[in-house]
Amino acid sequence: MQEILTYIKEPIYVKKQKFEYRTLVKAIILSYVFTILSAPLRFLLGTAFNLEKIEIYNTLTPLHILLITILVPLIEEFISRFFLRPTRYKLTIYLIGLFTLSIFVIIVKDFWSLSAILIYLCLGSVLYYKRSNNTIKFYHWYLKNFKTIFYLSCILFGVFHVINYNFQSDGSILLLSVMILPQIFTGALLGFMRMKYGIIFSILLHSCLNILALLPQITQMITNFIS
Repeated sequence: MQEILTYIKEPIYVKKQKFEYRTLVKAIILSYVFTILSAPLRFLLGTAFNLEKIEIYNTLTPLHILLITILVPLIEEFISRFFLRPTRYKLTIYLIGLFTLSIFVIIVKDFWSLSAILIYLCLGSVLYYKRSNNTIKFYHWYLKNFKTIFYLSCILFGVFHVINYNFQSDGSILLLSVMILPQIFTGALLGFMRMKYGIIFSILLHSCLNILALLPQITQMITNFIS
């Protein structure tokens, strides 16, 4: 676990390595430990400012579970972390993918997701522009600023999960930095997996975390089906 925490403290651009399942398990444990440790503070502040978490798990169907455990991790990891290894080919795929997703969310009128995609489109466009001008200078600049870009991806990942909460008071927005700490930390864990092992394994970690979050509902559905 020390390796993961060290990387989160000082993220660097590293070569991909062979995947180790024990690292996946350690990342899952760290995610839950951080969530549990931060829970009392988030509960106290949430109660004080009437900040309620939106509960969607009580009305889930098997289709919802498939979407949350498979499709959502794939899309969120593509949006939030695919650009962290910015070759021209990957950035081209990234921008085309974001543009396609933006059309879809406009059709379904999901304007919060659209705002997130537009921010990442701006970030991806800046990287693509700088990458197109001079490859050597770009990588020198990117390596120098990688830590900032990595943390930015973590913060954005957390910020775009504020839709998990209902804001019942004017002061509640000021609590976001505390309430979304678990998502920001999880974003750092996912970033570690993306950089060390590749985007497939950050998707795998994301999927595992979502499955664990839905485990009571999945168990209940299986029990109902058997009975």
